Amino acid sequence: MWLWLIVSLLLFAVGVYVLGTLDWNEDDKIGLMGVVFFGALLWPLIFAIVILGGPFAGLYWLGQRKRKQKEESTKNK
Repeated sequence: MWLWLIVSLLLFAVGVYVLGTLDWNEDDKIGLMGVVFFGALLWPLIFAIVILGGPFAGLYWLGQRKRKQKEESTKNK
């Protein structure tokens, strides 16, 4: 419980700081405040999704990069 609370507060603080440094419209920043808030609260769920989905996204990215390299090599011939 304490770990979740401490990490949530730290993530929210960093998120608000980053929003403050952005040179965006204030309405956009206010809209992203909810995303930062819920992202900070739900960080264990997001962390689990990243751990489970990360390898698949990485493999997709590698396959896409390989396909583009293959298209460029056939295009140059």
